[in-house]
Amino acid sequence: GVRLGMKPCCVWTPSGVTNAGTCSSPTPATPTCLKTEMRRLPLAGTLYKPLLNTDLPRQVVALWEEKPRTIAASSAFTLDGSLAKRVPIKILLVDDNPINLKVGVGTLEKLGYVPDVAADGVEALEAIKRGSYDLVLLDVQMPRMDGLEVARRVRSDFPPERQPILVALTAGAMQEDRERCLKAGMDDYLSKPFRAQQLQQIIEKWHGNRSGSGESSGADDKGMSATPGGDARTPLKMPASAPSKSDDEPVDFERLADVSNNDPEMMAEMVRLFIEQADELLAGVKDGMDKQDGPAVKVHAHKLRGSCGACGMMAMVEPLAALERQALGGQWTEVAASWQAVQTAYDRVKACLQQRLPYNPVPA
Repeated sequence: GVRLGMKPCCVWTPSGVTNAGTCSSPTPATPTCLKTEMRRLPLAGTLYKPLLNTDLPRQVVALWEEKPRTIAASSAFTLDGSLAKRVPIKILLVDDNPINLKVGVGTLEKLGYVPDVAADGVEALEAIKRGSYDLVLLDVQMPRMDGLEVARRVRSDFPPERQPILVALTAGAMQEDRERCLKAGMDDYLSKPFRAQQLQQIIEKWHGNRSGSGESSGADDKGMSATPGGDARTPLKMPASAPSKSDDEPVDFERLADVSNNDPEMMAEMVRLFIEQADELLAGVKDGMDKQDGPAVKVHAHKLRGSCGACGMMAMVEPLAALERQALGGQWTEVAASWQAVQTAYDRVKACLQQRLPYNPVPA
């Protein structure tokens, strides 16, 4: 929790609401109870995870100036759909998660780019050897070879003129995550899920001089920017198949519409892909639990958590994160409780999709 003078500000955590009045800490299976209880507290404001790097400063300013309590998306940032013409660079997107790849490609397309893609670090290194890339967006956790090892090899094996700008993509948002990426040879850092505005600022920061415009993204030029773009979203034109978001809904339909480029057909494909992948990964989680194989549980839960954050299935993010931590710590009693929470959240997500979309996205 954060306190500003006498103004309590709630920070959402897996274990409950802290430093924000008297609040119980529910079990992983009761996130809705926590959310309801939180609203009854005398709070000056609320922050929801996953936090973007600009959320906390904006909330602090809003509280201090007695502004409205809800941190809404800013319209100050203008998305440049023709950025690829103004800053013509070659981009490689690397991620082992097909949903993250699909979302990332769609996000770059909003800026006019058509990136090449690779599914792991080995493929990424081969692609960098074959082609001349200006920017590589590099997932940190991947099989065969992770993003940090790719960065190390690029810095050690390629001459300076052949080294692209490397931007780490990771679900971690702590200072130690940034430092770890920097030490491995990354130039910058984006927390997942990221948005087109954040990518635009990264591109303008590192390659804006190519346009000859002299524009700056406003990011720190010392590398590993602390605020690579924030959450400034342009207003969305929600398609008929994507209802507006409610705070109590397990699905963030604005996020889902955003990553689907406001295209109902692409949204349907995204939902189908998510459910197909979720069923497969949850089976992997359960198999790892049965064998008490903590690393296997973490791998499957982490991959699914990334997909949930990417396409707006937010009810599943926190219980999956708890499952990851507990499995690695060998806390199998707690893992069982978190598994039930994940199952409950997944049922809520599927029920919400069936109720709110004009077609049945869940296979019989």
